[in-house]
Amino acid sequence: MSDFYPIIEVQENWDIQQEDMGTKPKFWYRASSDADRWLFKYPRSNNGVITGDHLAEKIAAEAAGLLECV
Repeated sequence: MSDFYPIIEVQENWDIQQEDMGTKPKFWYRASSDADRWLFKYPRSNNGVITGDHLAEKIAAEAAGLLECV
């Protein structure tokens, strides 16, 4: 398995702030006081099947990075 997109297990003691904007449950976190903030969005499911909308956001972010939009 490649570490190109590592899976990071969010720890309870990380600085966590709920994000109320939008319809999906999500929160901001950072691993330490000097680390970047990251937004975690829970994947949605439809009758137990993951919808993949979180994957679409990752693909859009990667494309924007390649296009130097971010």
